[in-house]
Amino acid sequence: MSEQLKPAIVRIFNPSDEIVGGGFLVSESHIITCAHVVNLAIRRSKSDTDKPDGEIALDFPLIASDRKLKAEVIEWFPPEVLHDLTGKPQDIAVLKLIEDPHERCAATPLVFGDDLWKHDCRAFGFAKSQGRWVPVVARDEVAGRLIQVESGDTEYALEPGFSGTAVWDDQLNGVVGMVVAGEARQEERAKFISPDLAGELISHRKLPGAFLIPTAVLVEAWPELRDRIRPQPPAINMAEAPPDDFVSRDKEFNQLIEHLLDPERERPVAIGATAALRGAGGYGKSTLARAVCHDPRIQSAFKDGILWVTIGETPGNLAAKLDDLTYALSDKKPGSESIEAATAEFKKHLEGREILIVVDDVWAGEQLRPFLQGGQCCARLITTRIQNVIPTDAHKVEVDAMRIGEAVELLAASFDNDPDRANLDDELRGLAVTLGEWPLLLKLANGALRNRVSNGDSFRDALDFIKAVAREKF
Repeated sequence: MSEQLKPAIVRIFNPSDEIVGGGFLVSESHIITCAHVVNLAIRRSKSDTDKPDGEIALDFPLIASDRKLKAEVIEWFPPEVLHDLTGKPQDIAVLKLIEDPHERCAATPLVFGDDLWKHDCRAFGFAKSQGRWVPVVARDEVAGRLIQVESGDTEYALEPGFSGTAVWDDQLNGVVGMVVAGEARQEERAKFISPDLAGELISHRKLPGAFLIPTAVLVEAWPELRDRIRPQPPAINMAEAPPDDFVSRDKEFNQLIEHLLDPERERPVAIGATAALRGAGGYGKSTLARAVCHDPRIQSAFKDGILWVTIGETPGNLAAKLDDLTYALSDKKPGSESIEAATAEFKKHLEGREILIVVDDVWAGEQLRPFLQGGQCCARLITTRIQNVIPTDAHKVEVDAMRIGEAVELLAASFDNDPDRANLDDELRGLAVTLGEWPLLLKLANGALRNRVSNGDSFRDALDFIKAVAREKF
């Protein structure tokens, strides 16, 4: 419901109290708008690239139009020439309110939208001082990662006064991006191009000439936005959620996301251990895969489902495992009598669907092979501790021992508010090194710490005990 957008809508003014564009509240104190709107608000050229340092005047017209607020620019991605777009974030500004907004103001949820073609959307812009709602129809991506949008069944157009406003998608129930450029009415545009034509045109005829910066690009510009993303759950998600004490391994995690969001999806993605770790478990491969499956970008990209199958060293009946996946897609269990029959049935249900298939804990190439068949629009994510089972064309992401900061975070999980925590960083680092920054041992040590503290030890005493045990064992 766009009612969730109303408390976030922002109107931006220049020093003469003229409206220059819009914006929207994305946290308790942060606003997203266009960089060129900010330039207009401080009477600069729309194309100025230097980050401004002045205050920006604004209000929340649908909540408290009688109260002007001030904000400052904290993040700045200047406008680029439209015919020379690079695909990097551009024409985006993040503002921070200098004073608290009205108590009824509220940040709007955002969503990722990979395919918005003909979605029913709406925007509230400021072509006139009072503002107006305009139905918006999304088309497809154009140069510079912009999405073409146009006004729907209405006489009104997405005019320049809509720049910086949020576009709400009724189907996805959230903001899918920000209007960045609106075309003048055809009558006005003709005056710029050829004054002689203006009188021959229908008065106020609208033009489809607006563009949208999608949420994914806004998040790329300002990663703090990620916490405001409302996940779009796929039709099926067989992956368990990561544990509460999951520590994100940012380098590996981001590599996986990048590979899996590759639109070609021709090569599988494998999470493996390095040669030095071959045969060793407990390095967090499966946990990392679970976290990836619950990332909003992945859930939105694979709208037809996320399947998960665990193979193991002794996998048992692979045909039955394939039949389980087919059942998840069709609600009918084939009861296949052979691996060939199960594979054929599974392939049939992948056709034309966008699905992520996770094949976890693979020990042999012949175990993996049936799960790689069919599904041109599908992607595969493989976890294994054995290097030679990974397909030769796969993207490989190595999972080694944790980095020291990640190891300390896992070791001290749930103790952030303990009064001793801040003074024990060196001791925690030393214990993490003793345990080889190995996630499995770190998790066991964390469990032992919590157990001793729950039985009356201080965090410091419990840590001293675990350190002594670790020195004996390792």
